[in-house]
Amino acid sequence: IAHLAEKKHKEQLLFSELAFNEIELMFGKVSEVFNKACLAFSEDNLELAKQIINWEDSIDKLEEELRQNHIHRLNQGKCWPGSGVIYVEILSNLQRISAHSANIVSTIVEEGE
Repeated sequence: IAHLAEKKHKEQLLFSELAFNEIELMFGKVSEVFNKACLAFSEDNLELAKQIINWEDSIDKLEEELRQNHIHRLNQGKCWPGSGVIYVEILSNLQRISAHSANIVSTIVEEGE
């Protein structure tokens, strides 16, 4: 993600305010899932682990929704293709962080069942 941010800055690529807000939304949700996964893992908290797995599913859906929003903006000429590549890659990386977080706590769920 840092590499993508550097590329965006170096190439002076712009995000629309809406795209920036969407990335902030996704980042906030993924940060929460990651932090809670660390807590669930360190405390061996089965209930929190189950919540995280459910949240990860909702983050997958959010990523798909944000991708569709991006495609819609591209089709309307409201987005720049170069910026769009960065935008989609950031979404993908954030989704992977969420998936890894869920994988971390899945061992707690498997042991608790």
